Amino acid sequence: MKTRLPNITVFFVGFALIWSSCKNDYTYQPTDWSKEKLIGEVSKITTTIFSAINENDTVIRGEAIRPIEDFYNPQGYKTEIFKYYSGGALNQKELYTYDKYGFMLTKKVYNAENNLRFRTEHKYDNRGNQTEVIYYDYRDNITSRVVYFYDFSDNMIEEISYIHGDSLAYKKTFKNNENGLKVEEYVYNSEEEIGHYTRYKYDSHGNETELKYFNPDGTANMIIKYHYDKYQNITDEVFYRPDSLIARWNYEYRFDDRGNWISKTRFMNNNGLDIFERKIEYYK
Repeated sequence: MKTRLPNITVFFVGFALIWSSCKNDYTYQPTDWSKEKLIGEVSKITTTIFSAINENDTVIRGEAIRPIEDFYNPQGYKTEIFKYYSGGALNQKELYTYDKYGFMLTKKVYNAENNLRFRTEHKYDNRGNQTEVIYYDYRDNITSRVVYFYDFSDNMIEEISYIHGDSLAYKKTFKNNENGLKVEEYVYNSEEEIGHYTRYKYDSHGNETELKYFNPDGTANMIIKYHYDKYQNITDEVFYRPDSLIARWNYEYRFDDRGNWISKTRFMNNNGLDIFERKIEYYK
């Protein structure tokens, strides 16, 4: 005699099959071009930071600081980063690998002598959510790992970091809005005591417009507000204590003919602070 499965069992079996089939339906990851708001097929960006010199109501370049070269593959993902000392000598380089969907698989960091400093491995679930990042030293020993947890809408709700693979370093929990944007973040120490928490606000484009930091007892610590131009470039950041203004950073830009910025000058309280200059190369 055949035994009929209860309806509830049939439901869960059917749901599991549907869920399994959906989980394997990968979508491509957003490119670094899109995440960095780049226009066009960028192959390389050389960024140099200069100290700013304020002279007669104008700002001019001072000493060059920390040149960086970012390389992108034709699919729009960053594959290499070269970081230099101010004098031009290589400091370190970073190499990235991806799968065919654009999910980062490994990151390797080398010193100037091309010796491996550390590497990371990245793991994902069948819905494309990053579930774990493992950090290895140059001897291939695990130094730390970070694991991530998600709700049924694929919003990250928890991040836990371990030292040497198994000793708790910190924990973060998150709350998200209906658009999947993080609106609250709680940080706990290795004793699982709350250290501080942060609340986030956004505009209609998904840009962060306000970060409000709170002490463990719930009192406000600091507020940062952001404003953007019509192209979603940040124009100013304003830092407050609960009862006073701390500082205001403003940005002025110059753009190339594609619409990407090639010069960004940062001001603090109306005085030039530093200048970021980018040389952008494109695929033909």
